[in-house]
Amino acid sequence: MEETESSLPLDVIKHHLQLFLASNKWTAACRLVSRSWRDGIKLYNICITPQRAFSPHLQHMLMSTRGIICEALPMSRVTEIAKLAREHPQIAEFVIKSAPSDSQTADYHKTLHNLISSEYILSLRIINRSLTDDFRTILLKKLSGAVHLRTLDLSFNDITKGSVEEFLKRAPENIKKINFRGAKLRYAALSLPDNLKIEEINMSESCISNPSALLRAGIPRLILSSNYDFDKQTFLVTNLTTYQDVIQHLDISYCMLDDEAARSLARFLEKDTALEELDISGNPISESGIHVLAAALERNRTLRRLTIIDTSCNFTVAQLQRLQKARPNLTIITEREPL
Repeated sequence: MEETESSLPLDVIKHHLQLFLASNKWTAACRLVSRSWRDGIKLYNICITPQRAFSPHLQHMLMSTRGIICEALPMSRVTEIAKLAREHPQIAEFVIKSAPSDSQTADYHKTLHNLISSEYILSLRIINRSLTDDFRTILLKKLSGAVHLRTLDLSFNDITKGSVEEFLKRAPENIKKINFRGAKLRYAALSLPDNLKIEEINMSESCISNPSALLRAGIPRLILSSNYDFDKQTFLVTNLTTYQDVIQHLDISYCMLDDEAARSLARFLEKDTALEELDISGNPISESGIHVLAAALERNRTLRRLTIIDTSCNFTVAQLQRLQKARPNLTIITEREPL
């Protein structure tokens, strides 16, 4: 029996859809989406670029997607798409990527009005230098009205220390995740109020000098990947121990942790009472540092997930087997998941 389009695997459907959209074959794309919809297959997102003509078919396409990416589109076009998106309850994520910087202030207002007032959009991502000064000012003013938003992603926007502090102070309690990856802190110390309601913050590649302010603020999930020059000893020895009942997820991958840092981390792990996930991938820890760390991991009782990609070569097979035997409920990730 001949296989129909609607019975194709999801990755094949996505591939064909991208081809149809890239060549502006909207009718063919809509037909594929409709058949997938009837089979209960929802696509994660649809990327709209200047090369893909704005078409009346877009309204139909939005019925089968959970997210929209507006890439390199003028803000006037983004405003139109945002207005359509708020009419579709299954669309939970809206991404503005690499937007031109010459947009009008009125367009920023209209776009944010449509997105922030939507009760369906839970994740707003304004990334890759899309957040101009005007856009940032308007977003800060409107943030208090974002009562349905759960995730705010402002990655790679050259955001400074003052803006990071302002966003964290003004974020309503319903926003649980904020991403400042690639912020330009230039090793300035953050000043934050205690007991923020945010559950996760991503400060990867941000030149952060001392993450202790994030711990004092009560944020339980910290992603600090690819920060090379912060005071690791103070953070690992003093800060983590002081706030050991706070931190639940810690990503310190690719932070140039050495054997001394590994020993400090090991001492923390032996006393820890809350940490459930730890990522130490890509750190140049030698065999002696790994030996101390492995012993501490065996004695730790809270960790549930350990990621050691690009560091696992320094763990011997025997160490990993012994660790898995001592901690059968610990998931150890040693390879990247396929894209």
